[in-house]
Amino acid sequence: MKYNSVAMSESFYMSNMSPQNPSFNRGIWKRLESLVRGWGEKFEIYVSTAGVLGSNNLGAIGKNRVTIPSDY
Repeated sequence: MKYNSVAMSESFYMSNMSPQNPSFNRGIWKRLESLVRGWGEKFEIYVSTAGVLGSNNLGAIGKNRVTIPSDY
């Protein structure tokens, strides 16, 4: 996020967010983000991720009942 303030600001768009289990976010997801950041320092890359919504979702949060995906 040291690229510039616009890139940092754009990372907070709702379209760039997905609810996650805290242990997932602080564990394997954090390690994956670190790995991809390293690639980004060496190469021009484009990253797309998405939650997989299905019958085994992890519930919903907030007043709008945002679904927590079970997989990414």
